[in-house]
Amino acid sequence: MNAFKKLALGVAMSVSSAGVSLAAPVGKPMTGDVAVSCQVVLCLAAVGSRPSECAKPMAKYFSIRAKKWKKTFRKRQAFLSLCPR
Repeated sequence: MNAFKKLALGVAMSVSSAGVSLAAPVGKPMTGDVAVSCQVVLCLAAVGSRPSECAKPMAKYFSIRAKKWKKTFRKRQAFLSLCPR
């Protein structure tokens, strides 16, 4: 399996296993990593080409790395789970 397929599979697994919902608590605007996490979830769910607004959040998401792929996956999954359910 080439690197792109592994990455695509990892992203798909991150999104599906994170179990995130995009409902924000009433009356509280999302800020910081919580807001970026929700933006990444929306960008990953985009069908076709991603809007230009996705560049910065996706760069932050893909900058999350560890020495081993399994740890990278877990760190990215934890980041996506910051988005309120």
